[in-house]
Amino acid sequence: MQYLVLFTSLLLGATATPVEQRQTAPEAQVSSFTAHTNLGGTGASIGFDFEIAGLVSAHCSYSDTTSGSRVPNVGLTDCDDQTVRWEFFHEPPRGAPYRLVVVYTPAGGPETYTQALPETDFPEVSFDNSTTGFVYVGEPKFGLYRVT
Repeated sequence: MQYLVLFTSLLLGATATPVEQRQTAPEAQVSSFTAHTNLGGTGASIGFDFEIAGLVSAHCSYSDTTSGSRVPNVGLTDCDDQTVRWEFFHEPPRGAPYRLVVVYTPAGGPETYTQALPETDFPEVSFDNSTTGFVYVGEPKFGLYRVT
């Protein structure tokens, strides 16, 4: 009976681990990731290359003139390959990571990939004209993990 209780506890503990933590190797790659406030604090730009080796390669970008000196939330946006869309947002509360989500839609149906980026990778900076903004200072190349 003690062995059954121990086995059940171990089994339940193994299945309670979040999906993102169980995966050991990324299934997609982002490279050349950049994000920054436009000079003068009038807007922001985010861009990156997305790849699933042997399946798809796309460039994804966003630019605005309205976000001011903040890191913008970007709703689902097309990349240059119409099978790839992406979004970027800050998870609440303050201090939580930013989240990059990429949706690849091959003929077999959509696949969703994601990665959290630490808030500390988006520090506030001061420009010469006494305005503030942000610049992404993290690694420009990182993996994305499939969640669906």
